[in-house]
Amino acid sequence: MKKNNSFPLFVSILTIVINSGCCSEKAFLDQYDAKSVFLSEISEGCIHTLRGMDIDKQSNIYTAGNIFGNVKVCNMTVMSAGHSGLFVISKPDLTCKKAIQFISKDESMNLKNCFMSCVVVDNRGFILVTGYFNGNLLIGTEEKIKSTGKYQSFLAKFDTSGNLIWCKDFQKDIDGNFILMDLAKTSTNIYSVIGILDDKQTLLMELDENGNKTWMTTFDEKAPIYHCTLIEVGSSIYTSTIGTDFINLRRLDEAHDVKWKFLQKTGADLLAIKSYLAADINNGIWIATTFTNNGNKFHFGDDTVENSGKFDGYITEFKNDKQIYSAHIKGSEDKIVTGLFSANNKTISFGLAHGDKFEIQNLKSAMPDLIYENGKGLSLINFNRDNPKKITYSVFPVTTTRETMVNSGLYFRTDKSGNEFVGGTLIRGDGQPMAPTIKIGDETLTAQHTYFNSFLVKGTPKHWHFPCL
Repeated sequence: MKKNNSFPLFVSILTIVINSGCCSEKAFLDQYDAKSVFLSEISEGCIHTLRGMDIDKQSNIYTAGNIFGNVKVCNMTVMSAGHSGLFVISKPDLTCKKAIQFISKDESMNLKNCFMSCVVVDNRGFILVTGYFNGNLLIGTEEKIKSTGKYQSFLAKFDTSGNLIWCKDFQKDIDGNFILMDLAKTSTNIYSVIGILDDKQTLLMELDENGNKTWMTTFDEKAPIYHCTLIEVGSSIYTSTIGTDFINLRRLDEAHDVKWKFLQKTGADLLAIKSYLAADINNGIWIATTFTNNGNKFHFGDDTVENSGKFDGYITEFKNDKQIYSAHIKGSEDKIVTGLFSANNKTISFGLAHGDKFEIQNLKSAMPDLIYENGKGLSLINFNRDNPKKITYSVFPVTTTRETMVNSGLYFRTDKSGNEFVGGTLIRGDGQPMAPTIKIGDETLTAQHTYFNSFLVKGTPKHWHFPCL
C-alpha cells in the first residue's frame, strides 16, 4: 500500500454557470488548498467503511466506521474476523490521534456483529458515538454491555482525548430489535436519539446528560424503514424517516406533541442509505434524498420530477411548515451520491459526489439554475438565504477510479475558519481488478488490494468571484 501521506495542492478551479435572466457568467474560485488521507491501512480483502463524522471547535475530527479483517490505524493493528466498529480521533491536519475498537462477542468469545451509526460532538465538546450489536459489547478489551439475544443499541460518551465517560444500552426499556440511528445536537444537556424498532417503527427518546431515559415514544410507519434522523430547531424537534418509497417528516414541540407532519409517497425508489436534515439560521428546514425512477416519476409536495436515468438528487426547504424551495440534481454518466448538510451562519451546504457534468434544476423560482461541467469530484453547494443569486460552489479537487461512498454516504463539515472537511468510503466494485484510488492534482492515494477504505479530505477556499452581482 502506498504510504498514507497528506498532499497539499494549490489549484485554480472553474466552478458553475449561473442562469438568471440576462446574467449567464461564471463564478469562480481563485485558489483552493486541499489534502487527503486514508483513515487506515488495510490488508487484502478487508474493509473500512465510514458511518459518521463530526468536528469540534478546535477542528479535531471524529469518525465512526465499520471494519472487517486486519486494519492498521494510529500505528496499531486491530483485527476482526467479523464486523466490528472503529472510532477514530484525528487532528486538524488529518493525522491520527487515537483509535478505539468496538467488538461484539458471544459467551464462547466468538465474534458477532457490531455496526456504528453516527458520531456527534455535543454543545459542551463531548463526543457521543452510537451503534448496534447482537452479542456482548466490548469497548477496547473491556466488556460494557451483556447480550440479550437480540440486536440492541449503545450510546457511548467520550472526552476529546478518547477517554470513555459512560456507555449505555436501552434494551431494558425496549421489547424488540432496536437499531439506534442518529442523535441530535441540542442546545441543552438533554440528548434526543432516534432509531428503528423491529423494522417498521420509529422510536424517539430523550436522555439526560448521564444517558438515562427521561421520555420515549414510537411511531408506526407501516412499512420497512431505511433510516431515520432528527434535528433540534429552537424548542422543536424535527424528525425524518425514509423508507423504500416514502419520506415522513414530523415536528414535535417542547411538550413532545406532534404539531406538524408531512408524509410523502415518492413513487420512485429512494436510494439514500440515510435521510438528510438541516436547519438554517432563519429556521428553514432542509431535506434531501437520492432516487432512481424505476420507470416512475418522483413526487414530493408540489413537485413531480422526471429521473435522468441515473441516481438523481432532490433537495427542498420548508419554512413555517410550507415548502418554499426545491431543486432537482441531475447527473451525467455517473451516479450522484448525496452527502450530509452543515449549517454555517446564513448558509446551508449540501455535499455530493458527481460525474463530469450535472445540473441543479430549480423547481421553484427563488434561485437560479446551476450547471457544472468541469469533471468528476466531491463538491459542496452553498445556498445563501439572504441573496438567492449567491450560490457558491466548492469543488474538492478529487477524482476516483471507482465508485465512491454508495454504502455509507458522504460527510461534510465546515469549521469556523472556513476549512471544509469531507469523509467517505472508496469502493472497489465486484470483479474490478484495480484498487480504489483518490487523485488530488498530480498526487494519488491508492488503497492497494482492498475492497473498501475510508478517507478524509480537507480543503480551504481562498476567494470567490461573483461577476453577476
